[in-house]
Amino acid sequence: GLYIVDKYINTEYRLVRYLRARKYNFVKAKEMMKIAFDFRFENIPLDLVDKNPCPDWLLQYAGSPQFIELTKDRSLDRFPWYFRDKNNGNLAVIMRNGGIHWRKVLKKCNGDIALLISYGFWVLEFVMQDMDRLHEETKGEAPSYLTAVVDMAGFSFSNQLPLPQ
Repeated sequence: GLYIVDKYINTEYRLVRYLRARKYNFVKAKEMMKIAFDFRFENIPLDLVDKNPCPDWLLQYAGSPQFIELTKDRSLDRFPWYFRDKNNGNLAVIMRNGGIHWRKVLKKCNGDIALLISYGFWVLEFVMQDMDRLHEETKGEAPSYLTAVVDMAGFSFSNQLPLPQ
């Protein structure tokens, strides 16, 4: 737990992110931080990454074959995987989500929505580590933001996960 406090609370820029996300509304930012920190205490991020890795078939299907290598061998630098601006600052990705048939993916996960969501958190944790690394290596010069461009080609409501009734 002390690692989480040092990493996510005792750092000014991390606190400012919550304020910005809630348009400097302190009450809303405080609630958002509480939810995020509760999640981090319950699901230690490194445990999440190590205990329940996203399967290769899902990363391959979602269009991220290079990401498979980068997550298996953590000594590899993931920064070249991202698109970067001219100053090698902000991170950006293009995600091919429109054509993904999430109902079939869920079926392959034996209908376990919690498992599928944990795979999403698994990928996001790697991205979060990279954003933190960028901020730390640039001594705060590069903010830890990620730009995501989502390709919705092939999107169909019939391919999406069913909503609970």
